[in-house]
Amino acid sequence: MTSYPRKSEVLNEEVLIGVSCIRYLFLPVLACLFGVNALPVEASDPESRSGSGTCEVGDLVWSDEFDEDGLPNASNWRYETGGHGWGNQELQFYTAERSKNARVEDGVLIIEAHRETYSGKRYTSTRLLSKQEWTYGRFEASAILPSGRGTWPAIWMLPDLSRYGGWPRAGEIDIMEHVGFDPDKVHFTVHTAAYNHLRGTQKGAFKTVRTARSEFNVYAVEWTPSDIRGYVNDTHYFTFRNERLTNPAASDREWPFDHPFHLIFNIAVGGTWGGQQGIDPNIWPQRLQVDYVRVYECAGVVSAESEELPASIRLDQNYPNPFNPETSIRFTLPRAGHVRLAVYDAVGREVAVLVDGVRAPGSHTEIFDAKGLPTGVYLYELSTPEAVLTKRMLLVK
Repeated sequence: MTSYPRKSEVLNEEVLIGVSCIRYLFLPVLACLFGVNALPVEASDPESRSGSGTCEVGDLVWSDEFDEDGLPNASNWRYETGGHGWGNQELQFYTAERSKNARVEDGVLIIEAHRETYSGKRYTSTRLLSKQEWTYGRFEASAILPSGRGTWPAIWMLPDLSRYGGWPRAGEIDIMEHVGFDPDKVHFTVHTAAYNHLRGTQKGAFKTVRTARSEFNVYAVEWTPSDIRGYVNDTHYFTFRNERLTNPAASDREWPFDHPFHLIFNIAVGGTWGGQQGIDPNIWPQRLQVDYVRVYECAGVVSAESEELPASIRLDQNYPNPFNPETSIRFTLPRAGHVRLAVYDAVGREVAVLVDGVRAPGSHTEIFDAKGLPTGVYLYELSTPEAVLTKRMLLVK
């Protein structure tokens, strides 16, 4: 594994407003092209993180150091699969639990895209999602990016779109995007209903990182109720401010960032942005390598979910319900402590453990994937030293 200083020297490169294309399902290709063609504008106030941000980085609340070889830790990660183009004419099929496309090896998460025939597609890759979700904090990943025309890797964040009204209304945070035909630039972009490439109004920046494909660099976002800030190696190069704090007319169209988001790692192949200058057939396989991913709280920042914490533990009804094959389970804690969230079938056999560890106060969302389980009624139980709560849900296939 390449050695890299986790808190590196400040980069003094030119910073310009950039663009990004959503990789989510059913977005019009034409809209993505509008975003790609938007003219860059010079960004403002690049600076080191120390003493400048609105997030005073606090305790580490979640991480994956990728210390255990094999498939990604199933307690931390889930998959999105398919080869339908993802709204961007992408050419890969995203697989699940296939070590050729996603594995931990020598302390590094490897997401690897291959040129091969699979389920009617010419390429395979992985789209890996965190099972945990958060509102506010510092999110950082140390990564080496793939190289070559046709690659389109990303480290980014989305909420549960079905719960919050779909894209772009629910919001999107792109911590890092990169296209192989423009090899030394990394992009940070924010999308909302008011600011997105459907309208040509997306907000973002790009930065030159000449070692992006050869060394580990740290890509990060600091997200608070007042703003979202993008960093490379602790160098701040983009700020998106919450207009709802200064403009009485602003709404969630401008700032939807007050609900839980999860992390996503993926490599797309080709597509309306990644494939703009074609795909080199001779570069494959290509890897996105991640040394670690870490989530820190912002000291003194109370998440939207925890502003009105209940006096006791709360377990919400899963959504959607009935479901097939995935559903979200949300619970709220009045204080930090050890929790266990498990799923049982109708006769009381344990079929999944979604959480077994310490969680911070506030709301938490876990994803239950019932792939491989039969139709029927299931129970999910939240256990803490203070209480045991149980609810029912229905799987219909």
